[in-house]
Formats: sequence, C-alpha cells, structure tokens
Amino acid sequence: MTICKRCNKTANPHIMSMFSEDIICMSCKDIEMKHPKYKEALEADITNIKSGNYRFAGIGNPDDL
Repeated sequence: MTICKRCNKTANPHIMSMFSEDIICMSCKDIEMKHPKYKEALEADITNIKSGNYRFAGIGNPDDL
C-alpha cells in the first residue's frame, strides 16, 4: 500500500510530484498542477531530461503546497 506524502491517505493510483521525489495521490497532483510554480517545476524537469539527467530531484516543494 502506498501512502501519499502530502495528505497521508492511501495513494492508489499514485504519481511522483513534479516538485520533488515524493509519491502523491491523484487528488494532491490536481492541487499541485494549479500551483503558480508548477510550470517552473515542469520546465526544469524537461530541461534536465533533455540534458540526460533522468534522476532530477525537482525544484523542491513550495512552502504553500
């Protein structure tokens, strides 16, 4: 059983956060996608993947997430 690192509820299905390596539930992912820094996190992820860094840890969780 996987537990969401944000809401501590069962995360099935689950996904990795765009901000960090946290495993989160889909409800928390929906909230994350509405955050003002989401686009920045997504662009940083894409940039790292294009440069060959497939182990990018993210830009860090915003305090208000």
